[in-house]
Amino acid sequence: MAVQATAAGSLRNPLMSHEKRQRALAQAVSDVVSHGPLVLLAEPVLHRLGNAVAGHAENAARRLRECAGMSLGAPELGGSGRIPCALAIGTLRCFVIDVEDLEVGVAFWSEVTGIPRISSAWPDRFAYLGYQDEKTWKHEIILHRVPTTKRSDSGAVDAARRLDPAANRAHIDIGVEEVDAAIAQIEAIGGRLKYPPTVYPVPHAYEGARPLIDWAVMQDPFGNEFCLVRELTRPEREALAVAAEQGPAEDAHWRAVARNARRAG
Repeated sequence: MAVQATAAGSLRNPLMSHEKRQRALAQAVSDVVSHGPLVLLAEPVLHRLGNAVAGHAENAARRLRECAGMSLGAPELGGSGRIPCALAIGTLRCFVIDVEDLEVGVAFWSEVTGIPRISSAWPDRFAYLGYQDEKTWKHEIILHRVPTTKRSDSGAVDAARRLDPAANRAHIDIGVEEVDAAIAQIEAIGGRLKYPPTVYPVPHAYEGARPLIDWAVMQDPFGNEFCLVRELTRPEREALAVAAEQGPAEDAHWRAVARNARRAG
């Protein structure tokens, strides 16, 4: 039995909203858990999700077996053909690349990937490659302009601004339900926190900064950076906008404002 056409087909739609994509993925996973092998979730679905599992099935299956304690894969390959319902701490959100020139970066990566440029609310700081129409805006790659060239110099780290010239020039963002819980889960499996969580952009960090996400920078066991990201809700954004009128504050203050607004909402 194949994955339901409605679920699998909708996952291939590049203009699908994040919420609809998550629901469709849940349905597709449910179908596979009940009826079929992981191979049915091959490139058409996984590639559209931006997931690196396709093309690395053996390593992915081994990792999932380690996490879930169960055999995975097509029955004819020795697996059970079933996958667990809870696979990960978070979901792959996008790929972020540091560049010193946004226009050069856009020209290069759009040519490499075939993904077009879409609008940016911060055109002097970020450029986005993705898919956009009158109703939907979905980014796959963020090009982040940084003022530093890549070099190893521990004395040049600017922790307050989360700038490290020796940091990865490219990293992935992982979408999570709770940043603090995800930090603990990452640390439990060998990762570590590089920069404490904060909202981003931090109010007053630059003119017009309006927080959109709760965010932390992590490192894998080898020191490679990646980010944990949760989109702030409307009540959180509104509460932060009111709090920002009182002037600058520490990261912990902004997160407390957001946390209280989320609980109240």
